[in-house]
Amino acid sequence: MSVAVLNDIHGNLPALEAVLAELRADPPDAVVVGGDVAAGPQPVEVLEALRALPWPVHWLRGNADRAGSDEERVTVFAPPERLARILGGERLVVGGHTHRQFDLRAGAGRFVNAGSVGRPYEHGPGAYWLRLDPEVRLMRTEYDTAAATATFRALGYPARRQHAGAGRRRRDRAPL
Repeated sequence: MSVAVLNDIHGNLPALEAVLAELRADPPDAVVVGGDVAAGPQPVEVLEALRALPWPVHWLRGNADRAGSDEERVTVFAPPERLARILGGERLVVGGHTHRQFDLRAGAGRFVNAGSVGRPYEHGPGAYWLRLDPEVRLMRTEYDTAAATATFRALGYPARRQHAGAGRRRRDRAPL
């Protein structure tokens, strides 16, 4: 079975369209949309694109969808003993929320963050997502971030550069 995990799209239609083009070329069996879908420059268009997908879509709500964070944050700095507690004996847990891709292990368990399609906090531009088939593959899809920035500017949307996946640099913080 092949599953695509798309997290933190944040209303970035150009980034989503680039990822969907890859999925059409190599279709998954299902898509998991991991929350924080519409809080961004093109919310209606993003929702319409996701609703039109030909594959089963499983929706999760993110903190922006619930108007506030109420979940424990896991970052790349999570110590193994804390990660083991979070994993709770599971072999694989897929998460999001921090807008950074990573793959951590604690004992026999593994925590993988899919990253952010629409507002990544990565060192390079692109849309970041995850493919499970059954291997875990951290994916990065390139798209025209300059055109996306121009689109967002025309819409009058603030924080255009971050939403265009323009490689916003952000230092990871130690876990809370």
